[in-house]
Amino acid sequence: MINNHIFLKITHTVYYAILAVFCVFSMIHLDKYYIMFQHNIGIILSSMVLIGICYVVWIRVFQKIAERRKNLIPLYFVIFVWMICNALLILKVATPAGWDSFELTHGAQFDFDNARYFVTYPNNVFPTLLLSGWWKGLSFLPISPYRIMVLLNLLCVYIALILLVICADKLGGHTMAYKVAFWSLLIIGTNPCLSIVYTDTMVLPFLVGFLYCLLSIRDLKPSDNMPDKKKSCSYMIYMSLYGGIAALCVVLGILIKPTTIIILISTFIITLISLEFFRWKRKEWIVLFIAICIGVLGYAGVQKIEEPITQRLRREAPEVRAKSPLHYICMGLTEPVEATGGYGSYSQEEVTWTNDHIMDDSYTLKAMERISGKIKDFGFFGLVRHQWNKLVWM
Repeated sequence: MINNHIFLKITHTVYYAILAVFCVFSMIHLDKYYIMFQHNIGIILSSMVLIGICYVVWIRVFQKIAERRKNLIPLYFVIFVWMICNALLILKVATPAGWDSFELTHGAQFDFDNARYFVTYPNNVFPTLLLSGWWKGLSFLPISPYRIMVLLNLLCVYIALILLVICADKLGGHTMAYKVAFWSLLIIGTNPCLSIVYTDTMVLPFLVGFLYCLLSIRDLKPSDNMPDKKKSCSYMIYMSLYGGIAALCVVLGILIKPTTIIILISTFIITLISLEFFRWKRKEWIVLFIAICIGVLGYAGVQKIEEPITQRLRREAPEVRAKSPLHYICMGLTEPVEATGGYGSYSQEEVTWTNDHIMDDSYTLKAMERISGKIKDFGFFGLVRHQWNKLVWM
């Protein structure tokens, strides 16, 4: 049986080692990677030193506060003040919206008027519905529809940040919460791209919400003041409640950003490695069953809401088909020579090829042959090099 503490230490060490190698490698070869802004090694290094000093001061200050107070109220106060300042700043930032971001916010305001886009990318129907409902509910505010949707974007980030600090506190105590808060406020909170409304930020509270629910289930303890029968019943109710919310977080997260499914895969791997499955009793399996049922019902409910919209969109654009996962695999194998961005990013060549072949009955076979051809062209070491470059660039 693997000791959970040792497993966590090994995981952290490997993760930070890989991250450090990527950071150093990317700084040495900055000109090799397309990062969409001008860069200067001197400014980067001096900024790192300044951030390091700020980090040490931050930890020292909050550790002294923690000696006097045994809660995180001062930290939450700092986060709250930062959120207000951040929101006022972001609402004044005019960041050019990307293509997808524009289609979502425009579709939310004008009832999915670009049918071709939403038939091509059906995964963006649900987040557009969320934006539409939010905008209509707050349309009385004296700001533009786009800025109202930016508020939802910010709210998602802020909820995720608070939940992340709570999760850090559950996992490693107050010191861990201070560390996570610092890097979250720095990396997420100072990002001007928060004014770009898109699924990458909208999905954050669901990802962290899933983790929060799992940790809450782990920390649940039956009350000692109740009889055994009531104690067991209350325990099951709370476990089922957190399990159901976790399932809904996963389902809604996947509907907003399909790649969210990776959190299920990673959770399964960690649970399997730590041999948690073999310690489960009947209660845990019942809770899992209830959570799956709630997740299925949640997914079915959203599909029922989406169905009339998707049917209407298909009638308006019958000549269009949705992009399949094979399209994105092909795009993921592109090099900067072909792509407008970096390794495995958007490629007009791949979009054109897919549009030319997707209506063919043999599209799946042709796409698989194209993927196979790209992999053969790379060769084993070439593919490893490509994946390395993609990770460094990301």
